[in-house]
Amino acid sequence: MKNLKAAAKEINEILKPEPPVSIKVGINKADITGELLELSEEIESGDSFSDETLSTLESIGAKFDWRKAKEEEEEEEEEIEEEEEEEEEEDTAEKTEEKAEGKAKEKAEKEDKKPKAGAKEKDKKKTTKEDKKPKATVETKDDTKSAKKEPKKDKKPRYSRGAALIDALSKGGAREDLITLIDDLYEKNGGQRNANGAKVMLDIHIPVLKLAGCLEEKNGKLKLVK
Repeated sequence: MKNLKAAAKEINEILKPEPPVSIKVGINKADITGELLELSEEIESGDSFSDETLSTLESIGAKFDWRKAKEEEEEEEEEIEEEEEEEEEEDTAEKTEEKAEGKAKEKAEKEDKKPKAGAKEKDKKKTTKEDKKPKATVETKDDTKSAKKEPKKDKKPRYSRGAALIDALSKGGAREDLITLIDDLYEKNGGQRNANGAKVMLDIHIPVLKLAGCLEEKNGKLKLVK
């Protein structure tokens, strides 16, 4: 009965019916319900009714088709945004993995270039000569895929969750602190908080970055190595 009276009060303030819905002490529940149902037909999508009032009216049988359509539209927009975030996370994961593989390869090449103990001068000169030769550029499948992939039209550049991950790791911190920091940075730059998404992204990239020697861990804190 309390919810019905609150809804009646809001209807009286916004729709201003004549006579107004009675909310006096001792009012019959059936009477106030009937009046509210009748007046609910006059409510339009542009009216500034609270969700509590609309939910109360729906609980007694009022129908608001426009409200259902609006909720479906909002759900569809959320799904589209989630799909875009997943695409950005996948792209970031690919780029991070490629970067890690490149650094690992570069590190291995540097190790191979180091002169071995007891090597002859002739072998050193031969190695130096070979190193000076220009290396052929090998086009990978990923490069071909990237070249064929057309950029999305009319899409403004966004601060991705991957960028938030890199910025958070650059500052460093414990795992739980980094999850919160990723969310803070992403939200600050126009994204929506998603602690689970930040956690998954962090768990995916930590092993890759450690393998590439790009990430160090001291006293339980992680930080990118510059």
